[in-house]
Amino acid sequence: MAIVYKGWMPTVAGKLSFSLIGETTENGPAVSVNRADAAHRYIVSYQNRNLNDSVLPRWLSRVLVKYRGSFNFVCVGRSSNAIDDPGELSGSLMVFRVRGGWLKAEREIRYSQQMLAGIDISQFGLFPRFDCCFGSAIDKIKREAPFWVDFKLHRDGVVEIYLHDDIEKSSGGVNYPPSPVQVERIKDTIAAQCFYFLRDLTHRHQHHSPKTDTLMDLYRCDNEIDWRSESLRVLYRKILDFKRIRKDEVYCSSLGLLIYAKSFRYISKDLLGKTIFPSINDKLLEESIKASQVSTNNSLQQSIKNYDRTRNVTIGVLGLYLSLTSLVKLTDKKIPIADDSMLLWLAEITVRNPFISIAFAVCGIYSYLTAKDVVSYGRFKIVRSLLRFLQPLPKVWNVFFWFFAATAGGVVIAHLIK
Repeated sequence: MAIVYKGWMPTVAGKLSFSLIGETTENGPAVSVNRADAAHRYIVSYQNRNLNDSVLPRWLSRVLVKYRGSFNFVCVGRSSNAIDDPGELSGSLMVFRVRGGWLKAEREIRYSQQMLAGIDISQFGLFPRFDCCFGSAIDKIKREAPFWVDFKLHRDGVVEIYLHDDIEKSSGGVNYPPSPVQVERIKDTIAAQCFYFLRDLTHRHQHHSPKTDTLMDLYRCDNEIDWRSESLRVLYRKILDFKRIRKDEVYCSSLGLLIYAKSFRYISKDLLGKTIFPSINDKLLEESIKASQVSTNNSLQQSIKNYDRTRNVTIGVLGLYLSLTSLVKLTDKKIPIADDSMLLWLAEITVRNPFISIAFAVCGIYSYLTAKDVVSYGRFKIVRSLLRFLQPLPKVWNVFFWFFAATAGGVVIAHLIK
């Protein structure tokens, strides 16, 4: 017996190309060999993936709580490459810890890749020269894998994943808890991670941002209608969620997901002979998204005008301030200024600490622009890691934190320069 899961790999035309599988940069590059002759295609690919969702950075998780979120995923598959055969890619997906049985499995994987890459297709072809060792290679790798599943990837994007009962007998298998409910949840989670790995190997982000990669999930398949309806419902929910976010790039992702929803509905109707639910008027939804996009762009143009005015005024005031402080520094005459004058105090501070003053001004402007959503500080990796600690706090407190952190950094750099 086997647990059967099904999911959908987003595709518009309903004709996936197996020749591009393995050319991924999501979660880091994959080490892949994908070759085909006139009749057959073989794929051997593996990738190290970081699944650490802890608030702590990876190195700190390893030190404090001995938690490692790094796993190696392996995909070994084959398909027919004949023109008159629609074909399906079938094989196995395996998960390894970074340590343990991975070293033995890696040697077998690299040997299979070298053999597949070294065959002269023009003289011999891949079948049966490589096929004779293909099955034995999968068996050897499976024996070392703590977790593995078999899969079938159809040209229309439908993925079937089979989790067999004898998985618990594999070498160094998963330590399941005593609760049957928790066991099933763990199996579902790891099977879903295998699906995400296969998706990253196969899918290209042509109609949406890579940040929306969790839009499709894997479901236990009791019947064809239920999992397809749930997948379509999730797609439309994502579309409506993105529609409420007033950003132009998010509207583009929403329109891209709508294309996928139309494609999936068409593929399902062609297979089942009837339309699956939910039933939504795609044309009206598309017009609504475009109308919201136009409204947001108009608001954005007004915000840009306001930003330009603010920038010009800020630069003008800052330039006037620096000019005055320079005059105060150069003049030999004593300018009669009241003792409690804030301008005199600021001028003296600026003249004595020019680097610190400039860093403080730049950080202040940058913090203001961040609070107004003009720029984003989350695009830097180190910043994203630190942001995990600040997630429970309101955005204003985040801005204050980065402002003082950046100012402190400017002070340290200024002292180092001196």
